[in-house]
Amino acid sequence: MAQRRWIGLQQLADEVGMAVRTLQYIRAQEPGVLVTKKKGSGLVYAQPDCAINLRTREVQRELQKLNPEELDEAKERARKIRLEADRIAIKLSRERQEVAPVIGMDAAVERLATTFRTEILGLRPKYAARFVGLSTQLQAAQLIDDMALQLLRACVEACQRLADEESAEGDAIDSDEPADDEALEEASG
Repeated sequence: MAQRRWIGLQQLADEVGMAVRTLQYIRAQEPGVLVTKKKGSGLVYAQPDCAINLRTREVQRELQKLNPEELDEAKERARKIRLEADRIAIKLSRERQEVAPVIGMDAAVERLATTFRTEILGLRPKYAARFVGLSTQLQAAQLIDDMALQLLRACVEACQRLADEESAEGDAIDSDEPADDEALEEASG
């Protein structure tokens, strides 16, 4: 934001393109619009605060002039444009692989957790007999490495299955047809 500076009324009038008399009227009728402070015997005005407040005032006055139907139509057009922009942003994020699809994420996480649990529970009976006959620490370390390798392989396989399922779902979702407004509103929150 630009640094605040204090200027006189004539300079403010020149900068905002309004007459001095108009600014004096606004200061008297709408005290919150012009940010002032006393300097000597006169007032100085804060810039860019005054310019911003004057612009906001103009916009609000123009909005009041619009009839309700025009205002509703403009809001509806703006909403549709925002929805279309959101849809394009989501599609672009998918293409760049910046986001993970949320649909079915709970089921996918549950399948991965079940796979891990099954593999971990299956390790004890499979490797218990081997631990009994171990005589050196090196043999125990190799056995533990084998167990970890088995877990990692199961993890990789489960993740590959999940990726295959997601790519199949993604192909079905990535159509060039515009989505309906309700679905976009639900997805964008």
